[in-house]
Amino acid sequence: YVNNFQRIDLYALVKNQIIEQYSRFSEKQQVIELDGEAFDITADVFSLNILLKNLLDNANKYTPEGGNILLSLKRVDKQVVLTIDDSGSGIDADYYGRVFERYYRMQDQQTSNIIGSGLGFSIIHHILDLHGGDISLEKSCFDTGLKVRITLPVDKSEL
Repeated sequence: YVNNFQRIDLYALVKNQIIEQYSRFSEKQQVIELDGEAFDITADVFSLNILLKNLLDNANKYTPEGGNILLSLKRVDKQVVLTIDDSGSGIDADYYGRVFERYYRMQDQQTSNIIGSGLGFSIIHHILDLHGGDISLEKSCFDTGLKVRITLPVDKSEL
């Protein structure tokens, strides 16, 4: 797999990924919002689309019917910060590190019926390594749920 880094509008990429998956959010009557502004970064479009698809897929799967998903995109110095907040069941802080292990899946009452391989966060982590980015998990801005914070350099050559 070859890295094909180019200048891309990250906001447009995120927006297009939401549009592509919108029917899934609509089916569950979830409210999905994107807050931010357009700006370019240097990145591999193919792998970033996989990263975004995985993040949105998780938000959709783990957010209940009628729930909320908020994506926020902003530039902070030479970094881009993308956050995805959902109003799902969330993850206990003790398990934040475990979800990045390959094939690890949370097992509880609320997630037992959700299909998945446990590779999503592992794939995301690999793509972020490729881009010199980082990921962290914390409590959502909603009453329940998870916040996923992605940081990416605006220009990988500046690292």
